[in-house]
Amino acid sequence: MISGIGNSTQLSSKLFSALDTKSQGFLDKNDFVSAFSKISSSTNSSSASVDDVFSALDSDSDGKVT
Repeated sequence: MISGIGNSTQLSSKLFSALDTKSQGFLDKNDFVSAFSKISSSTNSSSASVDDVFSALDSDSDGKVT
């Protein structure tokens, strides 16, 4: 089970790096909008999903996910 944690950490790190396109060390809502637009064909549902996901991850509401 320990190896699963390491794999999850590596996956999380790779995903974060892929989304942090400006190499800021944090993700902002624009990073999520960009990612969602690449995987979604529907702009309306994508916008609502971006807001929901970003709000859930931005625990201190500072506009950044670290």
